[in-house]
Amino acid sequence: MSHISSVDLWTAAKFIGRECATVNKEFILCKHEANGDPRPCLEKGALVTSCTSNVITNLKTTYPTEFAALAKCLDYNDFRYVDCQKESQALRDCWN
Repeated sequence: MSHISSVDLWTAAKFIGRECATVNKEFILCKHEANGDPRPCLEKGALVTSCTSNVITNLKTTYPTEFAALAKCLDYNDFRYVDCQKESQALRDCWN
């Protein structure tokens, strides 16, 4: 897995939330059932990490211009999505 920055995570957050919802819920449920201990859930955690990485890689390679524009806007505006609506919409339009 290549390096994923905090800007990458913020830029892809809404897409990750949608695309990785099932594996994330399974991981959270596993931890809950293990009384907060993540050790029995390492395999599920790896699926969450893999899903997150795949979404970011897909966005960055398929829509590099739109991804970079939103990342730059979020970084410049202290990660305030409200200040990056135009860039966010452009990336969402590509993804959908």
